[in-house]
Amino acid sequence: TNCRWTTFNAHFQDWDPIIASRLDAKAIIRRVTEANANVFMMFALDCLGNAYYPSRLAHKHPNLPSDSLLVEIVSECKKNGVAIVLYYCVNWNKHVAERHPEWTMKDNQNKTPGYDGALGHYLCYNSGYLDYVKSVSSELLGYEPDGIFFDMLWYGEGKVCYCQENCQPLFRRKYGTEMPLAASWDEAWR
Repeated sequence: TNCRWTTFNAHFQDWDPIIASRLDAKAIIRRVTEANANVFMMFALDCLGNAYYPSRLAHKHPNLPSDSLLVEIVSECKKNGVAIVLYYCVNWNKHVAERHPEWTMKDNQNKTPGYDGALGHYLCYNSGYLDYVKSVSSELLGYEPDGIFFDMLWYGEGKVCYCQENCQPLFRRKYGTEMPLAASWDEAWR
């Protein structure tokens, strides 16, 4: 089939009460159909850690005009024959990193690397964060989307997690040796 894809790219800060306060599901999907798209990707969780639905786990964007925005988006898509894909940014979530610093990546000194601006810290998938991602994904499946797009499933350019709580013991169990803490170009490092 001919896929005509469009997305609502919404990494909206929440510091100003006007930001995201005028989102209108019917108007958004009207524009999607006017563009003759048959697949629409709507942000469910952005790279700032804001949820665009009333999550039990994630930080709901405080400025949404209603708790039913995502329900309305999904409903309008289905009513108009448009497949709906929910967007979930995984490697950044400033709200989670602030509440769970033990889930953030650690450098080779077991310290949390520098703050990445508005995005916060990278998160370690070998920590409790992975269970959080699975739980939030279960919430999103409750909206019955046609798919979920998990974006940013990487640690970032040159980023490696060396946390002593999770990554180092996992490496030791898997490879039978200590995790190299710097590039040494020897057999263990390779």
